[in-house]
Amino acid sequence: MAVIDNVCDLYPTPPRKAYTWPALWDFPREMRRVGLRDAWFQLRFWHSRPWLAHLLSDRYLSREQFRGLYGSVFPGARFDDLGFALGMVWTAPTSGEVALMSGSEQG
Repeated sequence: MAVIDNVCDLYPTPPRKAYTWPALWDFPREMRRVGLRDAWFQLRFWHSRPWLAHLLSDRYLSREQFRGLYGSVFPGARFDDLGFALGMVWTAPTSGEVALMSGSEQG
């Protein structure tokens, strides 16, 4: 099983400018990459009220909270820091491993 989710150690919800400013800064590069029409569409999308309302409704876990929550549900999981996100990889134990962990296997 793999889980990847955004995390933020500073605050549970990044401020509006965390989404709008990068869209402005990236506009010239996007214009060269996809053309004026599509870059303008992207800029308007990133500044649209519905999209910003969606983004501002998100509540991010800190890295510590992410590891604690998912580590408690998926013991032995591996966590990878992806910068703005954390990834968790977990492999379910085999039935033999489960028996050993539970102490139900006789030796």
